[in-house]
Amino acid sequence: MILENEREFIFTDDNCAQADQLMFKYSGVNISAAKRNMVYSRLSKRLRELSLNDFSHYLKRVKQSIHEQTHFVNAFTTNLTAFFREKHHFTAVEQYLQRHNRSINIWSAGYSSGEEAYSLAMTAIKTRNSFTPKVRVLGSDINSEVLKFAKKGVYNLEDVERLPATIKQSFFSKEKEKIIRQMLTHLRTGGLLMVGHSENYSHLTQELTSVGQTIYQKR
Repeated sequence: MILENEREFIFTDDNCAQADQLMFKYSGVNISAAKRNMVYSRLSKRLRELSLNDFSHYLKRVKQSIHEQTHFVNAFTTNLTAFFREKHHFTAVEQYLQRHNRSINIWSAGYSSGEEAYSLAMTAIKTRNSFTPKVRVLGSDINSEVLKFAKKGVYNLEDVERLPATIKQSFFSKEKEKIIRQMLTHLRTGGLLMVGHSENYSHLTQELTSVGQTIYQKR
């Protein structure tokens, strides 16, 4: 239990009710009164960033600023996801695609940072054995920040380490490898690429030839 006089900011019942009303207005999501502490915690961070002293001034700013409305909605979204998180869902999608050999549209609503939508795309490609499987995946989310992250399609190694090797080999490449490929565009044919002892690019057989210990020559 947190006593009101122990809080950093005064947060009244009216403030909580206004936050609920604004969240519903801008996103269609209701926040129950039971989540009062969550509302305080999520919005307090924004008050600190804006150097505001109370919730009344902050909520007034939300009403007046489209930019702040975006931050307001983003503060309340929970972005918990993973690749192939609900495995039985993707099994069902695979079976559906096998039964219906036609163009299919799939909507991943509230797809957070994109793992679910990309998992659907990988499922479609694998099921129809084609990188043009006539399946369109639409991903959407009310949080603008996670949408930006998802569009990049760049994830941490720990996000994919538990995926089957075949999936990783078919659909993922290490960011460092992308950087190396970009560097090679500036290297003349016959030029040398020297890398650290822990790096190995012998699999880039179309671009490089190994000519020594961690030394490669551009083809």
